[in-house]
Amino acid sequence: MRDLKVNGNFELHLDDTNDLATVTGRESFEQALGFILSRYFTRILGETGPANIVEKVRLQAERVAMNSQLVDEIEGLRVQFTDTPGEIEVAVYYTVGEPYREILTE
Repeated sequence: MRDLKVNGNFELHLDDTNDLATVTGRESFEQALGFILSRYFTRILGETGPANIVEKVRLQAERVAMNSQLVDEIEGLRVQFTDTPGEIEVAVYYTVGEPYREILTE
């Protein structure tokens, strides 16, 4: 899958030739996961208590992963609160390579 590359503020990213940059493969999956979970986390904050937020974000992350072409490369997911109030860390562990981590904030 090919997608436009965005930065941490979800703004389009230009490559070194000032053209729209694109992402594929694992980078595309990680970008989509971060975007979907950020929107989902923001939406559910007012709907559920803290105990349910981690479980709901984990389930949403699993849905995104299961619909990804990389599903066979994913070894596991972990979602947990960080030491900072209002933050959740999502980690994706692959069978090969470094894990991907995304911090979701209020």
